[in-house]
Amino acid sequence: MSTKQDDLNLEMKEFLSKHGSKPVSFKALDTALQGTVDAVLDGLKDAFKSHKDARRALEKRVAELEARPLPTYRGVHQDGANYTANTMVTRGGSLWFATEDTTSTPGTDGSWRLIVKRGAA
Repeated sequence: MSTKQDDLNLEMKEFLSKHGSKPVSFKALDTALQGTVDAVLDGLKDAFKSHKDARRALEKRVAELEARPLPTYRGVHQDGANYTANTMVTRGGSLWFATEDTTSTPGTDGSWRLIVKRGAA
């Protein structure tokens, strides 16, 4: 099975073997080059579509990342206080990050993630 590029190369080889360095009419040259022009245009269309699809995927990813809430620091942890996801607090000299809304004490369940251990900074 031949590809479009193979067909195009064969057409150009046939044209050159037929005409060589002899003068040719504009019509003959136009006919011979039309396949080349079409192939180049098809290649450009494919490349632009591929880049357009990639750009859209990146734009979507950036929008998702920008929509994420930023972490906020709320100071020293207060027992029983409400903390929303993406909140950071200190407790016992360590920095903790809330992975979900919680009223628990950091280190007692899975709603907190240790970011910096006391004395490790």
